[in-house]
Amino acid sequence: YSRYWRINSELVQPELLLRPEREAASMWAVIYDRDYCNITPGRDFLNEYLMARIAYEKRDRPLGNLFFRFMYSNGQDVKNEGYDGLLWLPFHYGVWSPEFEGVDVLFRAMQKGIYGRMDNFEPGIERLKELQGRNLYELIKIPGFAVELWLGMYGYELLKRVLCRVPHEDLKRFNSEFLRGHTWRNFSYEEYCEAFEVKFGFSLLELTRNIYDRRGLPSFYFRDVRLQKVYLGGEETGRMFSVKVWNRGNQDGVLTLSGVKWYDYYYHFPAGACKEIRIYLPDSYDNTFSMNVLCGLAWNGPSQLHWEFPVRGSVGEDKEGFFDTDTLAFAPEEGVYIVDDQDEGFHILENNRWAGKLRKTIRNSSETWKFYSDASGYGEPISGSTEKYSCSVQIDVEWETELEESGTYEIFIYNDKWNIEQLFKNSNNRRRGKVYPVQCYCFIHADGEEEIEIYPMRESEGWVSLGDYYYEAGKAKITLVGKGVDEYQGLCADAVKWVRVQ
Repeated sequence: YSRYWRINSELVQPELLLRPEREAASMWAVIYDRDYCNITPGRDFLNEYLMARIAYEKRDRPLGNLFFRFMYSNGQDVKNEGYDGLLWLPFHYGVWSPEFEGVDVLFRAMQKGIYGRMDNFEPGIERLKELQGRNLYELIKIPGFAVELWLGMYGYELLKRVLCRVPHEDLKRFNSEFLRGHTWRNFSYEEYCEAFEVKFGFSLLELTRNIYDRRGLPSFYFRDVRLQKVYLGGEETGRMFSVKVWNRGNQDGVLTLSGVKWYDYYYHFPAGACKEIRIYLPDSYDNTFSMNVLCGLAWNGPSQLHWEFPVRGSVGEDKEGFFDTDTLAFAPEEGVYIVDDQDEGFHILENNRWAGKLRKTIRNSSETWKFYSDASGYGEPISGSTEKYSCSVQIDVEWETELEESGTYEIFIYNDKWNIEQLFKNSNNRRRGKVYPVQCYCFIHADGEEEIEIYPMRESEGWVSLGDYYYEAGKAKITLVGKGVDEYQGLCADAVKWVRVQ
């Protein structure tokens, strides 16, 4: 929050109030929301102190420990021990815990989510790797670890776990009542959890321990995303949204669907759970549908997906809910072999001779192959593509699979057109004139060799066919040549698919 304190009609920064020479002052406090300049809940409390005289004494400033004395017109004193955060936090409280290190940061993130919208963090795949095999207690102790960022993310994850079981308005009402009873006080997180359990009948303390102790991440896979017309009694009554979701990770997770019926849905997925979500939309006759899907603290990349698709088909029931379903919906299709750039069958062909030349000639890291996560790419739970710019050294990439049967196969490459267009825009900032990108794919089949050029900006987004070819059973490979039409071209390697057609 932006904070301004008005002293004798002069706007000053809050730090000025902490100077010893200003031991008493008449003040009005105004706290604004940083995005919309709306007054926060803290203003309601501060209104009670308008025109009051405040004196204070600084104690252990490095530890943030201050002493405040409030003097009303009737001479009554109110004494509080706390830290300077009390001045501008909504409801003006301090929270601590003997068990959970950094709980004040985690708790503030929860408060932000209760009274506003939760931020959508995109930590990136490399940062997510930091979490593998470590719990939050261990992560906090790593030198240079982004403690504030991750504690905030864990706070949001804990809040979502709560919202799977408690209606948002009920939680907000309880939270406000508790904090109003603890204004200008330090209280323990355990005290808050005790009041929470009395109100809602389950242990927030155990949920917090689970969040701090867990190692690993959930991984969400999606199938059969549908929007169908609903017919009841021979009449169209609305739409039915449905999707099948499988958490293949080793930890529980929470999936959030945002933009449905104007509020958010929260679903708790235990590790290994496979569920179908159905949401009935009465009196909705739109022929298209859009929704944001937030995976939270999960292995999915990106962590937020946007689904937009037309209505297709119809259904004769309006039963909505959260149902168990079979993982067979996620089984690979017979005769279809897909290798993504995140799979073991994908290789960067960098031999020692080329690598030595590259180290001598390379100008920047964009000339080496690197994975970038983006929603337009292929892949589950991590979508994106491996990309680089051309340079004087040609480094190819290769997809390899094992075909179980001999026969004719149609070969497809996944065209991440959106990413190609971004690379093209960036490259034109460095070159003169427009040279449209070309990607060259080479492969060997039973009848010979092929070298096929694709103009990715002229093709559609998604799977693009390279034609039908006969293969004997065994290994099959496709290579993308790592050199484009000029040194500025961006190359994009995503996924390859063999489909048996005969």
